[in-house]
Amino acid sequence: MNYLIAMNNLYSAPDDKPLPDYFGPPLDRPFSLVLNSRQNKMPRGSELWVQKSMEAARYIAEKGHTALTSMGMHPWNLCVWVVSAVGGAQIIVLPKYDGDDFEVTIDNLILDYNLNPDKTGFLLFPTNTSSAKPKAAWRERDQMIIEMADRIYPVAVRPAGNMAGHVESAVAGGKTVIRDFRCEYNPAKPERLHKFDARTVAEKFPAEKWDYLTHWTRSFTGPWPDETSADYYSAVANSGSVYSRSALASLKRIISEKRIFAGDDHARRGERFVSFTELSPSQALELMKWKPRQMRYSFEPYGIAIRKEAAVAVGIRKVIYGDGKAYRSLPDFEKPYFQMIGKSDWSREAEWRRLSDVPFEKIDRADMLIIVAKNDDKARLPMPGGIRVVSLEG
Repeated sequence: MNYLIAMNNLYSAPDDKPLPDYFGPPLDRPFSLVLNSRQNKMPRGSELWVQKSMEAARYIAEKGHTALTSMGMHPWNLCVWVVSAVGGAQIIVLPKYDGDDFEVTIDNLILDYNLNPDKTGFLLFPTNTSSAKPKAAWRERDQMIIEMADRIYPVAVRPAGNMAGHVESAVAGGKTVIRDFRCEYNPAKPERLHKFDARTVAEKFPAEKWDYLTHWTRSFTGPWPDETSADYYSAVANSGSVYSRSALASLKRIISEKRIFAGDDHARRGERFVSFTELSPSQALELMKWKPRQMRYSFEPYGIAIRKEAAVAVGIRKVIYGDGKAYRSLPDFEKPYFQMIGKSDWSREAEWRRLSDVPFEKIDRADMLIIVAKNDDKARLPMPGGIRVVSLEG
């Protein structure tokens, strides 16, 4: 991509700060910004902030203005996708971390969001923060974008929050603030798990007779494994009132694709695996906990169970629990199966792993079960091709 040395048209850095790097085509003013406060991590297409943000981004693109966008939260990411999808121009403002190969970062983003390089620029500003803690650079990023913007379109802004302060400062500084797309700041509440009668589940699936390994699905707060961000936000935009990447939707994908996809969640760098547990459903329900930091459940009552003998035959292995000393003593081929026992004693999860996808064709359908939460979930699944479907409900 082209490197533009002249930065005056983009951003005037304070005297005590180095200029950012810009990669991309020359893009014209006015620079327009769609502004939102933080939102729920599982956005639905019916939410007003999603609809109004998309309307504002489309309006900016149709006017031929250059949108200022960024990455890190759904409101930013959604606008990146919308502007690209409607053929608009944008400058994506990102922190430039020491040691990162920013050209690789840019190339990956172009592929992930299906960006048009002829209409997309990247402004990378130097920061003393670390890529391991990306939120630390957000305040600096927000301030820079506000300073660059000629027109600001506030949408769902939390009263008395940081973004509201930015809007007030912009008005005081004489910037154009357009409120045509504004809506109330009212983040959707996450859905809670269906409550089960533990005794009923235990009677239906006795722990002493349970001879399966189960991969429980969960809701994803971003793209599925092997899915692009462009596909994810397209699904969100068209999802209506149901979250498009729920645990049930994840199970539907597994059944349709006839494959359980390996992911890198909680994996060491470069590793991908599929997790299973040998716990019975009633035992597993006790571990389905809400995780406030991730704003999701650890896993949810939708899954694929494989008879243990068949699971071992396709390379699913028991996890090795221990401390750092135990990990270092293992040969390299064993290390992907290792899990630190931790303060919470992760051995309670009784985890097993396969270090790649689990394709259905390697397993006899008679050795598999599809598990859903409620009886009426069965009708919402694609045809499972001979695999028995059971519900946890009585």
